[in-house]
Amino acid sequence: MHTIVVTPNIHKANTRVISCRASFCRLKNPWIGKQLISSYLSPRSLDINPTTDTIKGVWEKTQDGLTTKKPEAAARIAIPVQPGQLQGDYDLNFSFTRAGKPQAIVAVLPVGNSTMHVNLGSFAGEYDGIGIINGAPIPSNGTGRPSAVIAGKRHEVSIRIRRAGSKAAVAVELDGKLHIEWSGDISSLSVFDLWKLPQGTPAALGIYDTVATFHSLELITSN
Repeated sequence: MHTIVVTPNIHKANTRVISCRASFCRLKNPWIGKQLISSYLSPRSLDINPTTDTIKGVWEKTQDGLTTKKPEAAARIAIPVQPGQLQGDYDLNFSFTRAGKPQAIVAVLPVGNSTMHVNLGSFAGEYDGIGIINGAPIPSNGTGRPSAVIAGKRHEVSIRIRRAGSKAAVAVELDGKLHIEWSGDISSLSVFDLWKLPQGTPAALGIYDTVATFHSLELITSN
């Protein structure tokens, strides 16, 4: 795991095709009809370093990946990218296994000038969703889904963010299936205080009061 593969351009060669629902696909190119065509050009690797990238908690690299040593509320580790690198469209793909009690696996990500968090297993393992939207938490903001996270199972996650002016759309695939989707005003997105990031840190992975391991992490950017 220990690396992020960053692909600088979403273009037209070496493509893969990902299905999505019509309302999300219409938002912006490179969504074309009901398919997203994204390329993998000139990837470069960045190490996540627990010594320099830890925001909260005790993180370590093991043979299986990046993990926390013990449960802690809102443990976070920065994804080492520059703030401007995530201002456009991008995909974040990662895999994880939750070994501890049912609590949240979190990705804190920028959408334009706002920040959101995708939670998998929030509210004591009950919900997967996006928070906060118009001040409302996951159970009441329209994105909440019964959590599909299973302890001890390796899950594959793809988070796709597309912007069009002041609007944006987010789609979250879990284990190859569309699981969560949202579109609306970027300004409606925010985060709970405990998931806020230090200034200059645009994105992070998090674990809330449980033990989990991130096995792989891939970032594909449009700039």
